[in-house]
Amino acid sequence: MSDLLRTAQQSFVQQFQQWLEGYLQTCKKTQGYHELLLNSQSYSLLGSGKRFRPFLAYSVFQLFSDRSEKIQNYCLALEMVHTYSLIHDDLPCMDNDDLRRGKPTNHKVYSEDTALLAGDGLLSDVFGLIAGDERMEAATRLKLVQLLSEKIGSFGMVSGQVRDMQSGEGVTGDVTLEDLKQIHMQKTANLIQASAVGAAIAAGAAESEIHNISEFSLSLGMAFQIKDDLLDHSDNSQEFKSYVKILGLEKTALELQNYSDQAKNALMPFGDRAKVLLNLISYNQQRTE
Repeated sequence: MSDLLRTAQQSFVQQFQQWLEGYLQTCKKTQGYHELLLNSQSYSLLGSGKRFRPFLAYSVFQLFSDRSEKIQNYCLALEMVHTYSLIHDDLPCMDNDDLRRGKPTNHKVYSEDTALLAGDGLLSDVFGLIAGDERMEAATRLKLVQLLSEKIGSFGMVSGQVRDMQSGEGVTGDVTLEDLKQIHMQKTANLIQASAVGAAIAAGAAESEIHNISEFSLSLGMAFQIKDDLLDHSDNSQEFKSYVKILGLEKTALELQNYSDQAKNALMPFGDRAKVLLNLISYNQQRTE
């Protein structure tokens, strides 16, 4: 990781932690918020995640505006969506995982029913958080709600999860490259794209700029998942749903390079202003975990 990216990320994570703790304190004081539910949600929200999606949103926002308070709630919403998806993915009816980032998964600590409802609550609260953010124009809030709903709902991330589960019921060879691209686009790239595009909308970027950010972030999202496939290629349990299994190591590495190049090309109009984002693309290519 470059010094520029490390400094930017560390600064953001520190700020984001303050935002998150402030939000949870507000929740704690809100009448009707069940303590068990809040504890379960806080357990996962305050974990050791890298805050990649809110950091991406914040970095894109800074291309167009320095009013960071305007992107605060959207950053929180993105992390809440990501956290809800992880809580649900870990459930016995889904991936049935006991550990998440080295810690017991939510349902192992708070029970399956509480974990399920914790995820439900986080997802529901996201839209109220965005819709009620008076630091943005009402029309902007509506666009963000529509964007996020499209990318994470039945037309996006949820359908991607269903595709993933269905492909898991098959045998090696059943999953084509096009199947895999669709799964990765809906499950992973969609939320990454929503993070970046939503930030550009919140900052008041022009339509042409939003288009470039959309192209950049979709390519980055695909590159992110392909890199995960390269890092996980020795994990035989899911290998038939991997770029490495379908294409082999050499061609998968080429796919990673192609998507990374597409992401970089989409940022060209922004010049030196996009240094942090360009460094993020390179970091993804080189990361080891």
